[in-house]
Amino acid sequence: MVASRGADIVTHHKKTYLTSDGKLALAKAATVAAGIIGVTAFLVAPRRRDWRTTAQWKQIEKHRYAHRGLFEEPPSAQAYPKGTAGDPWKNDTDLLTMPDKVVQFADKIKKRSDAPVATPLWAEDVKHATRPIVPENSLPAFRAAAEAGYGVELDVRLTKDNVLVVVHDSDLERLCGRAGFVEQLTHEELCEYHLLGTDERIPTLEQVLSLFETAPKTGARRPPLIIEIKSTMSNYVDLTRMTMLALDHADVSYCIESFDPRVLSWLRHNRPDVFRGQLSEDYLADRGTEKYGIPMRWILSSLFANVLSRPDFVAYKYSDRHNLFVWLCRRVLRGHLITWTVRSDNDLAESEREGAPAIFEYIRPDTRSRLSK
Repeated sequence: MVASRGADIVTHHKKTYLTSDGKLALAKAATVAAGIIGVTAFLVAPRRRDWRTTAQWKQIEKHRYAHRGLFEEPPSAQAYPKGTAGDPWKNDTDLLTMPDKVVQFADKIKKRSDAPVATPLWAEDVKHATRPIVPENSLPAFRAAAEAGYGVELDVRLTKDNVLVVVHDSDLERLCGRAGFVEQLTHEELCEYHLLGTDERIPTLEQVLSLFETAPKTGARRPPLIIEIKSTMSNYVDLTRMTMLALDHADVSYCIESFDPRVLSWLRHNRPDVFRGQLSEDYLADRGTEKYGIPMRWILSSLFANVLSRPDFVAYKYSDRHNLFVWLCRRVLRGHLITWTVRSDNDLAESEREGAPAIFEYIRPDTRSRLSK
């Protein structure tokens, strides 16, 4: 037997054994690891399931969801003119915002609606289009999705005079080719903006909901809506509360999602009956979110904001879904997952094979999900 003073191991017949000190150190390490796992599980845990939330999820997973409706627009319509990237003040250190794909602007920042802007990237493509243009988040796009039998994912914002409108970007330069921000315009002013050079205008939430209400003659219910609440630093309470009031008066099936955990926290405490989801992605891999700083990007990517919101599901970017915290939230803690935004039939099939219904665009799949039972 060979031993050294103070050593933690003893070698005997070429076998290694832990001493009592070694076992104690190992036990401490295991305790710390278990504590870290336990705290992490507590932070990312979804709301505990019950019969009601289970039934709601069963309805959601039956369908496929058209991102911003069934639109027909050139790919150039998805990009901002070079140099703006939807954020003319991207170096302004005073901007305070909750994470979102589109930057929300502080009230002090103004941009006149008649200010000169760069020529939209879609201008030539729209001018020479061989098929009618159907803009995203427009009434024709939603009508087409409703008639085809799809569910829909849509975006809700609040105008300066407290009108709920359905539009993705706060900055209207990409979609309308004009300066202006939704939250700084009245609804009357917003009606002067045209989508992608067409006659279509930004619809109100009420107009969109009317397309998805239960058919009065047959009583058949439409597929659910996934409604994303697009909040700013200051309007998340008013926007969420008014959206819920509008939905209370509409005969539609729906769930709510948001990148802003404060929206879900408000629902948790004020409307616990609402099925809610936390939108997220790998912010550390998204170079467009560098302004938020590494700690905030890591917290949001890791779903630690779930401790505030306790969502029923996580809506995670499809390409980022293989994430340790997504796996923990879903597989260990039995949370639900929706993926966004898939753009091929293969990706759609893969998402559903993994048990996650998907939000899609640029494809026309069957309306029924492979998860429907």
